[in-house]
Amino acid sequence: MGRTGDNLDTQSLAFDPLGTLFGVKGTSPQISNLITINTTNGSGSPVGSTGATGLLALAMRTDSVVVSVGEQSTGDMPKTYSLAQNFPNPFNPATTIRFALPQQSQVTISVYNVLGQQVGRLLDVALPAGFHEVRWTAQNATGAPVASGIYFYRMDATGASGDHFSSVKKMLVLR
Repeated sequence: MGRTGDNLDTQSLAFDPLGTLFGVKGTSPQISNLITINTTNGSGSPVGSTGATGLLALAMRTDSVVVSVGEQSTGDMPKTYSLAQNFPNPFNPATTIRFALPQQSQVTISVYNVLGQQVGRLLDVALPAGFHEVRWTAQNATGAPVASGIYFYRMDATGASGDHFSSVKKMLVLR
């Protein structure tokens, strides 16, 4: 598609429901990165690693708002699945949720209100083994700020070997 100043090809572009332009950068065998693109000057800003190599297409969901997804490099690979308590907690305006995958897995992280209604889906993607994090800015699926209160986030992961992991944690939004 083009370049945004770092000499890497931008393979695919897509607008999210709020009008932000995103792109996927990198070619095989590089791990592709998600970037936001300034529509005025064409410059790209990194959001984080996709965890996959050679991605050629990008599609945006209209039922989720993810601010960033990242990986942490600690040198050691996790031995088990885990979902950490978000931090900060309570929070305003944003919080970080960390999790660990002992193997490549399909991961879904969703946020629910106290009535059990899904507020948004933060993540629904295949990720490699390792330590990862997602940042949430307390917005619902349409991008509107959620009210102060207690929310729950749930992680479901299915590994390449068929192993399944599910965990739920509580968090508090203070406006």
